[in-house]
Amino acid sequence: RFPNAGVAALEVHLHRYLQEFNGGFAGGCLAVAGVVEDGKVSMSNLDWHIDPPAIAALTGAKDVLLINDLVALGYGGAPPGVGGARQMFGGTDPAKGPRMVVGIGTGFNIAVVHGVDTPEVFASESGCMALPVLDREMLQLAQFAAPPGKVCALGDVLSGGGLEAVYRWEAERRRRSGGLSGAEICAAVSAGDDLIAERAMARFAWILGGAVADLALSYLPFGGIYLAGSVARGVAPFLERFGFEQVFTDRISGAGLKQGFGVALIDDDFAALHGCAAYAQSRCI
Repeated sequence: RFPNAGVAALEVHLHRYLQEFNGGFAGGCLAVAGVVEDGKVSMSNLDWHIDPPAIAALTGAKDVLLINDLVALGYGGAPPGVGGARQMFGGTDPAKGPRMVVGIGTGFNIAVVHGVDTPEVFASESGCMALPVLDREMLQLAQFAAPPGKVCALGDVLSGGGLEAVYRWEAERRRRSGGLSGAEICAAVSAGDDLIAERAMARFAWILGGAVADLALSYLPFGGIYLAGSVARGVAPFLERFGFEQVFTDRISGAGLKQGFGVALIDDDFAALHGCAAYAQSRCI
């Protein structure tokens, strides 16, 4: 584990790793937060240029593959993959249809998984979709959380930084100053000693329930929905209390579906690494 903040390039981490690793590389697969096109990537949150031939030369790997991080979760995080999942509500059965993996961490995104024995995972950039504005309060939050000169996207609210923005917005509405980190907000909600934290978590859960339902209606993941990522694991203990399931179910029921969508949580923080391995092996690396 190496923190990326303040690091100029991936090669810095690789040099550190190679100093401790004595084996050779048959190949490599990197899961990156960003769009992968023609074997290249534009990362969402880091100004890194990742060049597979340069990585191959540095590590001695014959082949280096790049895949989106949510695609990696799709290959390794949801049953029948390695990552495993803990059921939150409803039932998940991969044999019933596609699965949808929802990543909530430093950003927000989804991937859709088709097939069981030989899964195929489809990437998206759903975190860049505009945040739905359903009332005046949502408009105010969207204006508060949006980057300067840009429309507020799902990822601006449904992420670690997004939860912190919601907290600051709730505090500002009550003429209080200051903010908390995402971990501090979760701790405050657990302790029950911060009304602003509870309001922020309730707002986050409500928005998340609606967004996941809307995305589910786009892809019909009858095989199940799988939440993943550090923020997903952090807020999971509070989602039922603050109405995530109710909002999700209400939104889905409006479509008249006879079969609903079960929701589970991927607990394994290394699920994307398992997915990288599965993807590389499927390409005979």
